[in-house]
Amino acid sequence: MEGTANPDYATCVKIPTDASIKEMIPPGDLVMLTPLIVGTFFGVETLSGGWLGHLYLESSTGGAWDNVKKYIEVGASEHARSLGPKGSEPHKAAVIGELLVTHSKTPWALH
Repeated sequence: MEGTANPDYATCVKIPTDASIKEMIPPGDLVMLTPLIVGTFFGVETLSGGWLGHLYLESSTGGAWDNVKKYIEVGASEHARSLGPKGSEPHKAAVIGELLVTHSKTPWALH
C-alpha cells in the first residue's frame, strides 16, 4: 500500500459491473414475464388495457418534462431563474428527460 504499483482498473470496473448485472436479473424477469402471465391468466383484454395505460403514462411524462424544460427556459418566476438559464445543469437534465421519453414513444407516434 505504498502507492508504487499500477492500479488494476479492469478489476475495479468488473466488480460493480458484475454486481449490477446480478441486481438487474429480477427486474428484467419482471419485464419479460409480466405480459406473459397477465395475458395467460387474465386474457388479451387485460393485457391490452395494460399497454394502453403504459402509453398514456408515457405520453403524460413527456409533457411534464417538456413543461419543465420550458419553465426553465422562460424563467418566468424567481424559482425558474434560480434553476439557471438555458444550458444549465437543471436545463440539461430536463432536455435529457424529454428526449428519453420522446425517443421511447417514437414508434407509437409515427403518422
